[in-house]
Amino acid sequence: MKRILLTIPTLSGGGAERVVSIWASQLVGLGFDVSVLISGHVENEYSFDRDIKIYSIAKTYSDYDKLSVLKKILLRRKLIQKIAPNYIISFLQHIQIQTYLACLGIDVKRIETVRVSPWIAEPRNSISRYLWKRCFITSYKILLQTNEQKEYFDGNLHDKCVVVPNPINPLCSKCYKQSFSDTALRFIAVGRLSPQKNYHLMIDAFVQVCKINPEVKLSIYGGGNPSYFDKLSSYIKLNGIENNVMLMGRSNSIVEEYVKNDVFVMASRYEGMPNALAEAMACRLVCISSDCKTGPRDLIDNGISGLLVPVNDTDSLKDAMLQVMRMTKEQRISMGQKARKKILELCSIENSCSSLARLFE
Repeated sequence: MKRILLTIPTLSGGGAERVVSIWASQLVGLGFDVSVLISGHVENEYSFDRDIKIYSIAKTYSDYDKLSVLKKILLRRKLIQKIAPNYIISFLQHIQIQTYLACLGIDVKRIETVRVSPWIAEPRNSISRYLWKRCFITSYKILLQTNEQKEYFDGNLHDKCVVVPNPINPLCSKCYKQSFSDTALRFIAVGRLSPQKNYHLMIDAFVQVCKINPEVKLSIYGGGNPSYFDKLSSYIKLNGIENNVMLMGRSNSIVEEYVKNDVFVMASRYEGMPNALAEAMACRLVCISSDCKTGPRDLIDNGISGLLVPVNDTDSLKDAMLQVMRMTKEQRISMGQKARKKILELCSIENSCSSLARLFE
């Protein structure tokens, strides 16, 4: 039985963690021996099949954070030798670098992943950048989320690159929007509260929409840095739209929240393959997204299964919101149905996991 190890900082938070939980469970079902190595435990972790073994470098992530870099690498190496995997799939830059160093001299095939735009993810520190690029050069395979990401790599690495779409949340195939209002007034945004998601620009655009129709609502779901939450909250109050824009925090039933709303909006500066956008499309919402590197244009056929707008363009985002509000119910149903069909074909769990499993043949 082939042994697969997936390694990631924690098991709580964003899209990468959810992908790890789905891939791990599916690979076990396909007959692989699967383990997950994390840096440390945190609250609200994803649940895993009992057959999946979870290893942790430190008891908690805060304990891990106190360790020296050398200690982290040595402890990681010790656990990798204990698990003795045939393949290691690494998520996120610092974990990739640590795993590369920890595996020196160990007979294991490393599979590197690209989770955000590699042009943005590339470390600024020269040593870290060199080591990160070595991760890919010495890897067995490079897992990409979009074909566009291949452009980052030298041509001699292209044969290693494999596009594996993110698996969609399985709830989205069962729970989707079936009741549509006559006018789209309920907007939803989902994603970690961080500058990457460009929420200040989204709020600027929504302020203009509120002036035209004061009944519109925008619910923003996502956790993140408390100080950034406070900045967004203050910005909402500064613009006098506390009754229109709500910061909802994290939700354990986000699919149900999608279904309650009419329009999904994303203003990101950059992405990898945005899970929230894919989920909203699968839930049959009309979706508006910035046309950022990378991901949205792989998901949305502009004007057919959603709307794409230029990055950092407040007026274009505002115009797209107003365009959807002017659409008839029938037009929104049609666009939402095309979006759902595209995602269920591209991002099905079966498609994602079978593409992944072929790497281990």
